[in-house]
Amino acid sequence: MHLLPTLQSAGAAALLLISAPFAHASVVAYDFSATVGDMTYYAHTSPTGPGPGVAVTSSNYAGSLISRGDQVRGHFFYDTTLGQFLAAPPALPDAESALYGGPGYANTMAGVNYEVGNGGGVRFAAVETPVISIMNNRFIDAVHIVAWRQNGQSGLQQEVGIDFIDSRHVALNSIGLPSEIKPADYGLMGIYNSFMYASRDDALNVTMMIDTLTPSLPGPGPGPGPTPPVPEPESYAMLLAGLGLLGVLSRRKAAREVPVK
Repeated sequence: MHLLPTLQSAGAAALLLISAPFAHASVVAYDFSATVGDMTYYAHTSPTGPGPGVAVTSSNYAGSLISRGDQVRGHFFYDTTLGQFLAAPPALPDAESALYGGPGYANTMAGVNYEVGNGGGVRFAAVETPVISIMNNRFIDAVHIVAWRQNGQSGLQQEVGIDFIDSRHVALNSIGLPSEIKPADYGLMGIYNSFMYASRDDALNVTMMIDTLTPSLPGPGPGPGPTPPVPEPESYAMLLAGLGLLGVLSRRKAAREVPVK
């Protein structure tokens, strides 16, 4: 659980971020397939913290039915040239970690495109305020891509986090943005979604495990067919769920401080 302190600051840093148009060879892009796993409904999220989470097998909280076992195909990218270090304290003493953002205009430093659920699905596309957290230290190595947006009409706040976590310390050798992601280097490849409404005091967390990851060209994706799946150890499931819950708390705070665009 050593990632959690840094990821709290990631939520705050993302609110300061606007990113720039990309036309570079430095863009790292992947197509993925994933399976919806744990879903948790929180009936109370403030002012003192989340209330008891209730496991659910399906929910239309986000406006479309999302069910455990749903299959997802999508695409994400980030730019290693536009990424700029955002000063942030390390996760732990003697730890190395970094937050990266990008200058210029929104939705270009990093992005994600996929749809989860049935009946039209809940779509993530050109997600705003992306930020990437890199951890390369004696505790754990990880690449954490997080982005957030809010629907100005419904008030639905949507967060997506894409996590690549390595406890064997083979994936990274610095806190720089990696130029590639090798699935075999990571013990966990997962995605979490946090949904909540500005006018309500509840939330839904949805976690997915990435089954396949395929290098791709920048763009809307997804692209060509998937590669063979990489097993994910169950021992990391709680860590991924914790990242999602952290997103709920940080985004609720963000919604109170930042006007809706």
